Amino acid sequence: MGVGLEGVVMNVVVVKSGKHNIVYIKESYRDEQGRARSRVVERLGILEELEKKEPGFLVRLKAKYQDERDKKKAELIVRANQFAAALNDTSSIGSVNAFPSLSYSMLLLRKIWNDNLNMNYKIKYLQKNTKYKFELADTIPFLTFLKMLDPASVKSSWESRCNYLGTEIEDCSIDNFYSTYDFLSDNKDAILEWINKRIDVCCSRSGNTMVFYDVTNVYFETSLSDEEKGLLKQYAKENVAELIAQGIEEGVIDNTELGCADENGNIIFEMLPDDIQAKIKELSYLRMRGMSKEHRYDLPLVSISLVIDENGFPIDFELYNGNTAEISKMQESISKMQEKYNVKNTVVVADRGLNSVSNLNMLQDNNYGFIVAQKVSNLPADITAQIIDENGYTEVVKDRYKYKIIDNFKKENADKSESVTCKLVVTFSQDRYNRDIAALNADLKIANAAVLNQSRIKTQSRQWKSLVVTDKKAPTVKSINQAAVEKRKSLCGYAATVYKAAPNDKVGLTPLQITGSYHSLVQIEDCFRVMKTNLSLRPMFVYTESHIRAHVLCCVMALIMLRLIAKKLDDHDNHLSMREIIVALNDCNCTVMRNQQKELLFIRSSNYLDLFKSNSKRFSTDEICSILDDKKYTSNQKKILDAFGIPEIPRISGSASFEKIFDRRFKSDEAIVGKVFYKLT
Repeated sequence: MGVGLEGVVMNVVVVKSGKHNIVYIKESYRDEQGRARSRVVERLGILEELEKKEPGFLVRLKAKYQDERDKKKAELIVRANQFAAALNDTSSIGSVNAFPSLSYSMLLLRKIWNDNLNMNYKIKYLQKNTKYKFELADTIPFLTFLKMLDPASVKSSWESRCNYLGTEIEDCSIDNFYSTYDFLSDNKDAILEWINKRIDVCCSRSGNTMVFYDVTNVYFETSLSDEEKGLLKQYAKENVAELIAQGIEEGVIDNTELGCADENGNIIFEMLPDDIQAKIKELSYLRMRGMSKEHRYDLPLVSISLVIDENGFPIDFELYNGNTAEISKMQESISKMQEKYNVKNTVVVADRGLNSVSNLNMLQDNNYGFIVAQKVSNLPADITAQIIDENGYTEVVKDRYKYKIIDNFKKENADKSESVTCKLVVTFSQDRYNRDIAALNADLKIANAAVLNQSRIKTQSRQWKSLVVTDKKAPTVKSINQAAVEKRKSLCGYAATVYKAAPNDKVGLTPLQITGSYHSLVQIEDCFRVMKTNLSLRPMFVYTESHIRAHVLCCVMALIMLRLIAKKLDDHDNHLSMREIIVALNDCNCTVMRNQQKELLFIRSSNYLDLFKSNSKRFSTDEICSILDDKKYTSNQKKILDAFGIPEIPRISGSASFEKIFDRRFKSDEAIVGKVFYKLT
C-alpha cells in the first residue's frame, strides 16, 4: 500500500483509447466506508505525442511520483517513530497530554466568514478613524465563533484565546475584549446591514417575500434589576431632558404635564409627577422584571425582538425593557427594519401574541401583508358557526387535513373603535384534533376533582378554569360549565390565521401557502431555542446595555454562520442539524509536535487519540503508520469542507498546508500555535 500524507496515493496510468494511449494522473483513496476508490486528477494527453516532445517522458513521470510516494512514506515513518518514542515512554502511556492539542475550527470558520460574508473587509473599514488600536477583525470573529464552540463569559472567552490555531489574539487584553463589545454595540446596524447584503449574494436570496417576527425575553442570574441596583438612576436624573424629548417623540410622555424646572430652566427629576418619573425610568432601564417566557419571574429580564427570512437567516433584532409587552414594540421593530433594509411588499408572519388590530393596520400602513394566528375560541358566534359547518372546506389529505377561507372577516379591537378587514383561513387537522381532545379530557379530570373538593381558583392561567362555574364571592368551584365544555369540544382540531396581502401585492398567496407559512413560524422558535441553548444567549454575564446588545449580536452572527453552513450543506444534499454542525466543528482538533527538523507538525487528534485505546500496548512503527494513514475524520466534517470547496485536512500536515488550505498567511509558526504552545513543542 502506498502511504500519502494527504490520505491518497498518486499514480501514473496509461489507458488505450482507440488508436492512442492516453496518460492520466489518478489518485487512489478510501471513501468514508473504508472502501478503495480511484479518480482521475488530470489528463496529460496522448502518450505518443508527449514522448515525441520529450523522449523518456513516461519513465521520468513515473519516477517522479514514485519518489514523491517514497518521500511521503519516509516522512510518515519518521513521524510515527516520534510517536512511538513518546507513547512507549512509561511516563506518558495513557496520557493524551504528551503533546499539546489545539483546535483548527477557528481557521475553518474564519475562511467561511471571509469568503462568504467578506467580514474582514467590513470590520477593517468600520475600524478606520476609531480609537481602537488592536485588530477588531481578529477579536470579533473569535468572540462570535466561540458562541458556537465553547460559549462562556467574556472573561472565560479571553482565557481560552490560546486554545485555537491561528487566532492571532494572544496578546489581546481582557479590556480589548470588552472594547470589542463596545464597538459591536455601536456598529450593530451597519454590521447586520452588510451581512444581509452578503447573504443576498452568497445564498442567491432575491428579496424577502416573507419575514417572520417574534419576541422572547432572557433572564439574568441576579436577584436585582437595574432599577433596584440603582445603576442607571443617576443617568436618568442627569439626562432627564434628553429622555423626556425621547419620550415625547415616541409618544409615551405628554409634554403638557412638564412644568417642573429650576431658575435656569433645567427640569428637576424629583419634582416631576410620579407617572412621568416612572416613564423616564422605563426609557433608561433595560433589565426589568416582567412576564418571563421561561417562568423566571424572580429574575430581571431583557426582551429581544427578532426578524428572520424564509430560510431562517436572522435579518435584524432589537432590545427592549424586560417589562415591555411584546405586542407594544412590533411597530417600532418593523419600522426600523423597513427604514434600514427598504423591505416592501412583504408578508410578516407572527404568533397570536402580536395579533392586535393596531399592529395589523400598522403593517398595512407600512406596505406589509400579514399572516398572524387567531384564537378560534375568541371569535364571534356567527364565525364559529361557519367554522364548524362542514360545507365549504377543501380537503387536502382525505380525512386528515382540510381548509376553508372566510372572506371579508372583520377583526375588531375590544371596544370596537378600530378594525381591519382580512381573510380568515381556517384549517382542520385530525392530528390536532387528537391532541386537543386529550388536553380537554385532562382538564375535565382536574375540573371534576375541583368541583368534588369545592376548590378555590388560585390562578388565571389554568385552562380548566374556563370549564367550571365559580362562586364569584369566594371564588370556589361550584359545577362544570357544560356549555363551555361543548363549545371547546366542537372546536377541537380547528386552527385559524388572519391574512391580508401587502397593499401593492396584486397576486397574494394561496391558502396552502398561507397555512404553510404559519407552520414555518417554528423556524423563529428554533432560532431562539438554538441561541438560548447552543449559543448561550443566556445566562448573560454582562449587564450594561451596550454589552448586552453586543452579546446578542454575537449570538445572532453565530446563528447566521450556522444557517449559512446548513444552507450550503442542503445545497449539496447533506442535511445536518444545528447540533450536528456544532459537534463537527468542536471535533476539529489536532495534536502539535515537531519533526526531527524542528518543523511544526499537526496531527488530527482523532487519529492521535486512537493510539490510546489500549494504554498498556506498545505500538510498532508499522502499527502507528497504519493508524495515522487509514483513519478518516468524521464524515460530517468532510461534508462541511466539501460544501464550501475547502480541501481535506491532511492527517499529518505542516504550517504550509494550513496556510494553503485556509488561505491565511502567518508571520511565523509561533503566530499559528501561540507563544505558550510553541514553547511546549
